[in-house]
Amino acid sequence: MFDIKVLASRANMKKFDVGSVIMKQNEFCDEMFILLIGKVHIVKNYGLPNERIVEVITPGNIFGLLNLFNEDACAETAVVVEETTVASINKANYISLAKKNTSLFIDLLE
Repeated sequence: MFDIKVLASRANMKKFDVGSVIMKQNEFCDEMFILLIGKVHIVKNYGLPNERIVEVITPGNIFGLLNLFNEDACAETAVVVEETTVASINKANYISLAKKNTSLFIDLLE
């Protein structure tokens, strides 16, 4: 399991109200998120007739991990369904941490 304290040392804490969009499908995002408080739905085709929830994120879980490893736009939208606090870490900070703590890279993939 990853060491949340190591990640938190380079993370930004962000709070979101119900209905907020944290990351949006088809838009670029270079951050991953650790949900600390609240609940987030990961949604395909948000706001469209064929919208569907593909995952429910609860505290202690990570979302947006693939944002760190590719240059493509987000594949899904993250929508806040309960007041939420996340720790976000961008690609540059993650790479810096992973270089100093190589197990961090492996831990996140497990």
